[in-house]
Amino acid sequence: MQYSPGRDWVIETDYMGSVGRHLYTVINRNRFAGDLIANQDTLQRLNPYFATINYGDNSGASSYDGMTISLRKLLSRGISFQTSYTLGKATDVINAPGPGSGSVYGPVLDAYNIGRQHGLSDNDISQKLAFNFVVELPALASAPAAIRYTIGGWEVSSLAVLQSGLPATVFTTAPFQPVWNLATCATTVTAACQVVGNTGGDYNADGNNFDVPNAPSFGAGKSYSRSQFLQGVFKASDFPAPPLGQEGNLGRNVFRGPGLAQVDLSLIKNFRIPWFSHEGGKLQIRGEFYNLLNRVNLTGFDTNLTDGTFGQATSTFTPRSVQFVARIEF
Repeated sequence: MQYSPGRDWVIETDYMGSVGRHLYTVINRNRFAGDLIANQDTLQRLNPYFATINYGDNSGASSYDGMTISLRKLLSRGISFQTSYTLGKATDVINAPGPGSGSVYGPVLDAYNIGRQHGLSDNDISQKLAFNFVVELPALASAPAAIRYTIGGWEVSSLAVLQSGLPATVFTTAPFQPVWNLATCATTVTAACQVVGNTGGDYNADGNNFDVPNAPSFGAGKSYSRSQFLQGVFKASDFPAPPLGQEGNLGRNVFRGPGLAQVDLSLIKNFRIPWFSHEGGKLQIRGEFYNLLNRVNLTGFDTNLTDGTFGQATSTFTPRSVQFVARIEF
């Protein structure tokens, strides 16, 4: 829907929705829960003559619902402006396979219950506010040459984005560490040996070292400041291990990383140089400022329980950078 409250202004509201069904997935199916428990810490798999058996099918699904509200001022009197706010939600059961997905095949907790990990998509951005403007300063044609060339005719443009952080899953890549019923089983495994506990990861004991713990007592949905992300928003001890042979009950992508806020600015000045060629030419001087305010934007935080930096943000996006460009167009 669009509405124009004035000659140069437009207010627009949009709904965007999409649904994907029977999406392509690739999952290692040669595993089963409890393998390491039933077979005395020796991985047997469903078919012991093979290791990984990647099986492709169409068990994936996704959906997106979003609403955008925007306000635009069309270019007039040397000024244009646009701002938009987007509220949306994207869900799926697995990260898309292929380049850019973080791994060749998205991690799957239970090879035979992919729906168990339905949750927010890895690229879900729940809220985003963006605005941009272009201002063309007067040419000052009647002003003295010194003023006309130094002040007049500049073009100023800016783009700013503020958005919420990306979803994150707390997980562990630690291997299974058995606790035996007999102390001698730690060195010599006999028929009397039984696995009665696990002090490591691989909670469901299927040989796949990607598992989630139980949910913490404080739950999900909390927001954190940048300083909290740098210090660590939670500890590994906050996430209890599930019972032996079971996957944890923590959902996929139930936490959010740090948000992003960035302002870019460009200054452009064009000078006519009719003597450069037969058709004439133009000299353009540009100054471009990325992350103008030099805000520290964190790139996410460590959610692997096995890491010493678990719960902390350890890297940032690019700080403020400036570049100047001069080019001749003809």
